[in-house]
Amino acid sequence: MSTRTNILITSGDTKIWLYRHCDGYPSETGYNLASCLAECGKMKGFLTLLLDQKYEPTMYRPATPIYEFTTQMHGDIEYLYKINFDQGVAFMCLERMDFKDVEQEDSWKTLVNKKVDLVSRNTISEALNFFNQQKLKAYA
Repeated sequence: MSTRTNILITSGDTKIWLYRHCDGYPSETGYNLASCLAECGKMKGFLTLLLDQKYEPTMYRPATPIYEFTTQMHGDIEYLYKINFDQGVAFMCLERMDFKDVEQEDSWKTLVNKKVDLVSRNTISEALNFFNQQKLKAYA
């Protein structure tokens, strides 16, 4: 079964929704998002890095994009990542606890809520250390 997730990227009035069909958990998607933020702390470069990523081709299917545009939050997601680029970077990771209504606030548990004013590889890595720990646990 897939671990679906949405990513909401905002800056000012701009809202971009992305959907990832599988591997949405923090040790994969969270780590991937944090790594891309560390590599390029600006919204345009970050978005380009995400959209350029593809799943490896197999003998049954060609390489397909990992992230795809969508118009809103999906009802079947397990994780929601929110990244805001106003005055630095604010990053949230929410885990869904109740599958009754995706819009209800009490359906979500906050795993990460960090803000980094000065965007650099080191400050992003330090602020999002949670995902590094999750990645290490996944491979332990």
